[in-house]
Amino acid sequence: MTTMTQAHEWLGRTVIGSDEEKIGKIRAIYLNDETGQPEWASVTSGLFGTEHYLPLTSASPDGDDIRAQVTSEQVKDSPPRRPRRRDRRGRGDGAL
Repeated sequence: MTTMTQAHEWLGRTVIGSDEEKIGKIRAIYLNDETGQPEWASVTSGLFGTEHYLPLTSASPDGDDIRAQVTSEQVKDSPPRRPRRRDRRGRGDGAL
């Protein structure tokens, strides 16, 4: 299980899929509301920095990279993350 401290250290790292292909860079970590544990990450990829969600289940560090248990195609074929609008106080979507 990935801890909060580990997940925080993963921000900005490159994610490699189970197919050995680069998925992108971790932009944000999302916690499970009930457990407080890291559960999802948003990953930027492509020329325009499209963001997709990536499950952190079984993800692990591998040198300077993070190894995910999904393929790059699974992530890139998933719906892109749409930014939430901020409220007047500047609060966003609860990412680390």
